Amino acid sequence: MAALPEVPERRLVIAIDYGTTYTGVAIATPAGNQADLSRIDPILFWGPQMGNHDKIPSVISYSPASSEEEQQWGTSLSPEAVAMVHTKLELDVHDTSEELESIVQALDGMSNLHFQKVKAAKGLPEYTWKGPEEIVEDYLTKVFDYLIEAVDDFTEELRAEIPVDIVVTIPVGWSYRAKNSTFRALTRAGFNKATFPKLAEMLLIPEPEAAAIYTARYLKELDGVNFLKKGECFVLCDAGGGTVDVLSYKVKELEPAFEIEAVTLATGRKCGSIFIDIAFKMWLKALLGDKYYQMLDPIQQAYKISSHHTEGRSMRELMYSFSVFKKKFKKDSRVMKMDLPKPLDNLTLDDRVIGGQITIT
Repeated sequence: MAALPEVPERRLVIAIDYGTTYTGVAIATPAGNQADLSRIDPILFWGPQMGNHDKIPSVISYSPASSEEEQQWGTSLSPEAVAMVHTKLELDVHDTSEELESIVQALDGMSNLHFQKVKAAKGLPEYTWKGPEEIVEDYLTKVFDYLIEAVDDFTEELRAEIPVDIVVTIPVGWSYRAKNSTFRALTRAGFNKATFPKLAEMLLIPEPEAAAIYTARYLKELDGVNFLKKGECFVLCDAGGGTVDVLSYKVKELEPAFEIEAVTLATGRKCGSIFIDIAFKMWLKALLGDKYYQMLDPIQQAYKISSHHTEGRSMRELMYSFSVFKKKFKKDSRVMKMDLPKPLDNLTLDDRVIGGQITIT
């Protein structure tokens, strides 16, 4: 009697793309090592005031919620919240100039340890004293809570039986320190064997490799275009919010499974889109002078005790408006006029600001 073919064991795969500006999570339950892309389900529900989106802002706040009971992360922030932004990049601070900048900012925020300032603070900062790894852990804990809600079909009893793999994307050239911090933050947030007793792998894979495999499979499976051939090479540029990674790949196999291999050393730099935002803020400081800290971004001046990037209400409103202009910008774009938020909406500074409006040439 012929032996029955072995049926591949079904497993749960959790994919996490924790980005500098946005985060996405998806799940799949493949039998074996292959799953159709159409069977990959992104998490879309993130609770009240978040909407149904496949990506959520990588933002968290330790400010108290208002009467509206905001979640204080993602898009659910109270109006007066101090939002922690760009925290992912703080996991990988290793450049000497970055370290020196952190020290200078800390001393500014602590008023050079002036005795009266220390006494007035009563020993506690006015926002979180936590380091980047702990802030990332707190953010990922909130992500984890909604992941568990999304996979509620997988009860504790079932999770004790089904194999689980967790795949996390990281930038190319991510330092050992940053990888370790990412791993620790994830495991302490709940992505661990206590939650998934049969956790087999926790994989940290380069973001461009994940993007390359997905893009090639998407074009083939969902668009019906097999634009790659075995032996061909292609270059992938993954331009994100914090980092930009470039890598060249060679196609090893198309069938039965799509396989690629890197043929050059990966190149990655911190030069993503948030650095346009940071440059815009620096330009605004020069344009507005003292008004920048007094009226637009007092949070940075008053509460700056570390290298954390934060945004208050007015700055969030302004950066949202700037984002719209930024995405519309083209090579032949003309002069742009932008309105400043309250309390700068009626400000006039000679010819620099007229009636609360600034000009971006």
